[in-house]
Amino acid sequence: STPPELSPRSTPPELCLNPRCPQLRTMAAPSHTATNGTNNADPPNKQPAIMPPPKRLANASGQASPIASGVSPISPRKSPILTGVDGCPLPQGAAPLLKKQRTASRYADWDDRPSLRHFLGKEAKLSAEHCERYPYYAAPCASRPLAPWFPQEGSPASFTKTRVTEYTLLDFNPMLNTSSYVNVVFEPEEIDVAAVGLRVNIADQTIYPGSFRLHNDTLNMVADLWHCPKDKSWEEYQVFPGAGTVGSTEACLLAGLALKFRWRSWYARRHGLTAAQARREFPNLVISTVFQACWEKFYRYMDVEPRFVQPSIHSFKLDPEELAKVCDEHTIGVVAILGNHYGGQYDPVQGISNKLDEINAREGWQIGIHVDAASGGFVAPFQHGVPDWDFKVKNVLSISASGHKFGESCCGTGW
Repeated sequence: STPPELSPRSTPPELCLNPRCPQLRTMAAPSHTATNGTNNADPPNKQPAIMPPPKRLANASGQASPIASGVSPISPRKSPILTGVDGCPLPQGAAPLLKKQRTASRYADWDDRPSLRHFLGKEAKLSAEHCERYPYYAAPCASRPLAPWFPQEGSPASFTKTRVTEYTLLDFNPMLNTSSYVNVVFEPEEIDVAAVGLRVNIADQTIYPGSFRLHNDTLNMVADLWHCPKDKSWEEYQVFPGAGTVGSTEACLLAGLALKFRWRSWYARRHGLTAAQARREFPNLVISTVFQACWEKFYRYMDVEPRFVQPSIHSFKLDPEELAKVCDEHTIGVVAILGNHYGGQYDPVQGISNKLDEINAREGWQIGIHVDAASGGFVAPFQHGVPDWDFKVKNVLSISASGHKFGESCCGTGW
C-alpha cells in the first residue's frame, strides 16, 4: 500500500505551493505509460524521481513543440495545486485564477512618490501593530488598509459592504440636515421598487420597453401637473416632450441646451447664416445671482456667457425691469427660479414674461423662459394664491424640477 506521506492526495512538505514551480515535477509519475501496448505502472512504493524538462522538437511548421519524454510535465495522477494571490492554497474544487498575479513592477512608476512610500510604510506599521494586538481576525483583508490603487484581488461581499458603509460614517446625518435637499424618509415598498431599477438600463428602449413605458407615464403625470400643452407629436407618441433625469442638475443642463439650439436656429435664419457659421456666435443666458450651482456647470460646460441680475435684499427676486439692461440679440433665454436656496422665494414668472413680450416686440427677438423649479415644482401647484408660473405663462418654454427634494422620491430623480 502507498505510505501516507506519499499518498496521491498529499503534498510533500518540501514542495513549493506555486503550480508554476519546477519542484512540482517531483510529484509521482503517471499511472500509465503506453509502451508497445504494455502497461508499465509504477510500483506503489517507489519514490518519485525528479522529472527532466520536456524535449522540444520542430513540428511541421518549423516551430518548436514540446513532446514529453515518457512522462508529462505535470503528472495526471495529481492535479496542479492552485494558489491565491497571497500564496495560500485554494480549497479543493476552487476555480483556477483567470488573471496573472501582479508584481511590484506594476506600480514601478510610483516608487519615487513620497505619498506612496508613506502609505506603504504606514500600511506595514498598522498591519504589524494590528496583528500583534489582535492575532485573530475574520479575514486577511480586514487587517490591512485600503490601497490607493486598483485591488489585486476581490473581497468577500460582507466585508465590502461593511467597508462601503464605513465611508458614510463621516457624512452628516441627513435626518438633521435640511440643506441637503434630499428626501430621507422612505417606505419599505419604496425601497423595494427602487431596487428593481438596479437591473434596468433605461437608455435601451428596445430591451426594456416596459420600463420605458414607466418613464413616459411618469413624465406625462408631471407634465399634466405643470399644464404642459400637447404638441403635434402627441398623437404619434402619446407622451409629452421631456425626459426623466438623475436630478434637477441634469434637467437644467438639458433645458439650457434646448434654449441654445433654439436660439442658434433662430439666429441663423435671422442673419442668413449656415449652421456652422451660427456656431461661431457666443450666446448668453440671463439669471438671478441667487442661482443654484448647477447653472455654473451649464455656463462652463456648454460655453454660454452668464448675464446676472442682482435682486434686492428685500425681495430676493429677479426684477423684470432689469432685463432690458442685460438682454441682447445673443440671449438664449431668461431663467426664472421658483424657490431659491436662500429663502425659497419665487421669481415673478408672469412679470418676466410680460417684460419679454415688450422686448421681443421692440427688437424682433425670441427670448423665452426656463423655470428652474428644483424646489418649488412640487410645492407651488398645491399652494393657493400663487401667480401663474408654469406652461400657462406664454413665454415659458421649459420647466425642470428635482424629485428627491420636495417630490419626495429617492435620491437621483428629476424631470
